[in-house]
Amino acid sequence: MSWKKIIKNISDKDHITWLSEKKLQAWVNGKGPYDAEEINAMIRKDPDNYIESVSKYDSPMDKVTSTTSTGQDEEAAKRTKDDEKELLARILERNKKARR
Repeated sequence: MSWKKIIKNISDKDHITWLSEKKLQAWVNGKGPYDAEEINAMIRKDPDNYIESVSKYDSPMDKVTSTTSTGQDEEAAKRTKDDEKELLARILERNKKARR
């Protein structure tokens, strides 16, 4: 069998990704989560139409990563503080004039 046929056979099937070895919840083609009863009912209807795997993540959000904030350098922080002082003073002065 050619690789093209093998890949086509795999891509035509629905992919079930269980969230853990316990097989309590799973995602089907990236949609879900579905509980085990729903998944088993789908498999019983057409057992040859599914490929199963177990995720190495406990939940889809475990895939999300982020880095810690590095913050501003000292000069940028000082510039921001100075700029905000001037802006705040102008706003207060404008509000003072508006109240008169």
